[in-house]
Amino acid sequence: MVEIPLTIRQLTAADLPSALRLSEQAGWNQLEVDWRRMLELEPGGCLAAERDGRLVGTTACCTFGPVAWLAMVLVEESLRGQGIGRRLVEAGLDFADRAGAKTVRLDATLLGRPVYERAGFVPQFELTRWSGRPVADGLPKPGGLWIARSSSSAVHDELLALDRRSTGTDRAKLLRHLFATAPPLVARSPDGRIVGFLAERPGRLATQLGPCCGTEDAALALLLDALRELDGESVIVDVPTDSVDVPALLQQAGLSVQRPLLRMCRGEPVCEDRDWFRCSYSPELG
Repeated sequence: MVEIPLTIRQLTAADLPSALRLSEQAGWNQLEVDWRRMLELEPGGCLAAERDGRLVGTTACCTFGPVAWLAMVLVEESLRGQGIGRRLVEAGLDFADRAGAKTVRLDATLLGRPVYERAGFVPQFELTRWSGRPVADGLPKPGGLWIARSSSSAVHDELLALDRRSTGTDRAKLLRHLFATAPPLVARSPDGRIVGFLAERPGRLATQLGPCCGTEDAALALLLDALRELDGESVIVDVPTDSVDVPALLQQAGLSVQRPLLRMCRGEPVCEDRDWFRCSYSPELG
């Protein structure tokens, strides 16, 4: 039997239903709007693997200046183990190189880690995905900080600076997109200073909380506010595994550990400031 060749090409809007089918097949949380966001942020970095006219794999590489994020590496379940994932990773890295990225980062699942290690990625730190339906009854009331949603572009500019400080990456194009869709929660100290923020977005399976950057007190107050708003609804949060207070709060709210993720890096090291980085956006874009 002659094997049908695999073609790697740019993903298009017409491919989104097929791409969404792959992420659903993998049990992931994306909606079509999440795929569309990736296309809008980095159209040239969204790639499809096609065999016999059928989309059988995807990847997305999004650049933030010298830092690129590799994500959405998905392969049709019946075709796994045939090297398609490796080809997609190579294509994503080639895009990052051509775009001038000095660093490529990603969050790996246990299944994907060996593929990324062979491509030259090294571990940085672990995250834990927490999920469940929060129970607001019995949660402490946040005190000492003022928490409110903000649609102000001036406030958003301050949040972008806080995110750069926390992640070492200029993710303005991503965060402006998120903030325009759903105003973020902002934490202010009694003197009016911004000390943290929390974004969120709906998903196929649950609302994803994150990113969250700020002081520890701000993160706890922001999450408390969000968990109260989402009382009884499905929630997902990705948190550094060695955090203490945030996981304790999530457990108190009724969430439980779903699975581990490993943040990895290839090229010049870039890492979060762990005094300010509290919750991840999700594996798509860190």
